[in-house]
Parts: sequence; C-alpha cells; structure tokens
Amino acid sequence: MSALSIQGVAKHFGNVTALDNVSLDIPEGTFTCLLGPSGCGKTTLLRIVAGLEQPSAGAVVLDGTDISGLPAHKRGLGMVFQSLALFPHLSVAENIGYGLRLQGVSATARREKAEELLGLVQLEGVADRRITQLSGGQRQRVAIARALALEPKLFLLDEPLSALDAKLREEMQVELRELQARLGVTTILVTHDQREAMTMGDLIVVMDHGEIRQVGAPLDVYRAPADRFVADFLGGANLMQGEVAAGNTVQLGEACIKIEDAIGAGNGEAVTLCVRAEDIQLTSGAPRDGNCLTAKVSFVRDLGHVVEVTANCDQGEVKVLVPAKEREGLAVDGEVTLHLPADVCRVLEK
Repeated sequence: MSALSIQGVAKHFGNVTALDNVSLDIPEGTFTCLLGPSGCGKTTLLRIVAGLEQPSAGAVVLDGTDISGLPAHKRGLGMVFQSLALFPHLSVAENIGYGLRLQGVSATARREKAEELLGLVQLEGVADRRITQLSGGQRQRVAIARALALEPKLFLLDEPLSALDAKLREEMQVELRELQARLGVTTILVTHDQREAMTMGDLIVVMDHGEIRQVGAPLDVYRAPADRFVADFLGGANLMQGEVAAGNTVQLGEACIKIEDAIGAGNGEAVTLCVRAEDIQLTSGAPRDGNCLTAKVSFVRDLGHVVEVTANCDQGEVKVLVPAKEREGLAVDGEVTLHLPADVCRVLEK
C-alpha cells in the first residue's frame, strides 16, 4: 500500500491552464474519486501521477519520494484506460502476463499469475480465449487483472466503465470496489458520474476549471457542499437566492426559512440556500407554520421507486422527490406546499 501527495501541481498547454496549483494528499489503501465535468483537469492530473504528462510546476510524491521526474514505466503503477487497450491477437492469459513478460518473468510464472488473477476477478476458465471472444464486462475484468499483475503501488483508473451499459456498469462498480477493498491497493478513479463516485469512493475530490473545489467523504461532500458548484454538480440541488435575517433565518421573498446550522454571513448579506430534492416535504394542504413555500406543479416524472416533481414558486423552479406511493393526486398546475426542514437547509456563501 502507498500514500500519495500531490504538491502544488500546475499544467499549462500553451495559454491554456489545465491545472492550477493543485495540492492533494491521498492516504494509503483508500479509493479516491476525481469527480468533475469534462475539461475540469481530472484526467490531466491522473496522467501526471502516472508519468504520462509532466507537470509545469509542483511535485508528485509517493511514499515520501518525489517521482515527478521518473518515466511512467519506472513508477510501479497500474493503469486501466477508458479504451482498455487490450491486444486482440493475444489470449486472455497472454494479455494479463504481457507486462510480466517484459520484465523477464518465465512463461510458467506468467501463466500461474494469470490464473490467480482470473480467479480474483471471477473469470476462471477463460485464460486461453481470445479477447474478441469476451463480452464488454469480461474485457473490463481482464484489463483490471493485467494492471494488477505487476502488483502496482498505485492503481489508476481513467473512466474504465463508461462504455458499459447501465446495469453492467453498476455491477462492475460494486465488484471493483470490493476487489480494491480486498487487495488494499491505493486507487484513484477518474469519473464524471457523481453516482459512481458516491458508490465507490472513500474520498471524493470535486474539480472544476483545473482547481479542487472540495475534498471529503462522499456523504460529507453531498450533505455539506462547499459552494454552489459542488452542490449542483454532486447530485443536483435546489439553490435559492435570499438574504440573512435575524434569528438564524434566511429570507426568501416573503418566506422566512429557519436554519439549524450556524450562518456565517451577517444580517442583510446575500446568500444561497441549498436544499436537496429528497429532503423537501411536499403536501397539498395549507402551508404549515414556518419554513414553507407555496408552489404550482409544472411537471411530474415517474422514476419507478420515486416521483420527481418540478414545482414553480416565487424563488424559481424547485425539484422534489417523493415516494412512488404518494404519486396519486399530483397533477400539473396543482397547488402544493413545500416544507423545508431546518435541519436539511444549508447556507452557501460562495
């Protein structure tokens, strides 16, 4: 197991800044997800860690040793690319043992290692098949086994599941997370899928425009986003503009919303109120006392286990998730009351 420290890393491509003074410490044995939209710098950061790109400034330190100047093949890292890059003319076992062959490992030892890893990724009995004879999910497992064959200090994954269908992708997320937990290898995954990051990560690193916006455990980042970008990108959130009022409240138009957490801004200052869709309570009756907004339903979408309701109020469009059993009676243009419990409302000052 290895610990990684990224220290003040920057990367410029001509006049374009891909990474801007990025610093990050990744504890050994953890599964870390670099999460953000396309072009945010997450893949560039992963490639710098792998040695496939050189930083314009800063250092990459692995177990206390600066590896910034080492070429990729001397860093002892394993990487699975989005394209997988498997050799179609080689068998499964030959693909897995390819790196070992370059290191001069005997054919017998390579075969034994391939069989061992195929058991680990639940692909027993396919060692002699060609890559073209495997399904998409099986190819993913072979690529993972090949990366693990060299017993890497770090395991790097660049959106390796993005080409799979939704059901298989979710299955592979769980399998890969369980495999990493068994091996204890420090792992970094690049993804733009917040659900994937929430499922797999011990740590989530949210990035945007070459900068880190927040680092934390999945539920911490989800429940206490650092700013508007994180709140909106990680799961989507209702963001409403208001101003701080007396008594630890936020004034939203005529509505006064009590907040349980302390508000850092002073009275009269503009803030953003953040409330997750699943935390809002929707009723068709008259407003309760306090923390309520009146709204009109504009769209209802059935999602199976839940129903997503879009409602319009003076503060704009609000999304609400309600249990499927409460679907009856929800109709477009219907008047509803939105109750925002004090303990789920968050105030964002940025």
